[in-house]
Amino acid sequence: KKGFSVAVHSRTKDKAAALLAEGAGWADSPAELARETDFLCVAVDDGAAVRAVLLDRDGAIETLPPHAITIDFSTIAPRDARSIGAAFAERSRAFIDAPVSGGDVGAREARLTIMAGGSPEGFETARPVFDAVGRSAVRFGPTGAG
Repeated sequence: KKGFSVAVHSRTKDKAAALLAEGAGWADSPAELARETDFLCVAVDDGAAVRAVLLDRDGAIETLPPHAITIDFSTIAPRDARSIGAAFAERSRAFIDAPVSGGDVGAREARLTIMAGGSPEGFETARPVFDAVGRSAVRFGPTGAG
């Protein structure tokens, strides 16, 4: 709806049915999803799930292009965000922890409040994504500050 080309992956494809019906593409794994992306957005339950999607075997980091920015919209512990961010930094990849406030309704209506941690450059590059899903995005500091 905001002009982005979108592809999705979920452990349960049925949960992505509405997005697929609106024209989103499907990827069979996080690694496949990451292969040709500019922005990789993650929203899962906890730090272990973020780690699995991004860093485990067939995780997104394996195929993520050097220019891509990964945005984690999940609410995870700061130590998890810093640890995942460090793994991205080791591979010269950008990672922003960006937990949100606003719930399901805020997400559907693009009214989320985004509290980000990461580099100033990565945050500014990701601003079009933040503007597409939220009404307010603020960078609070380095990775883990989100």
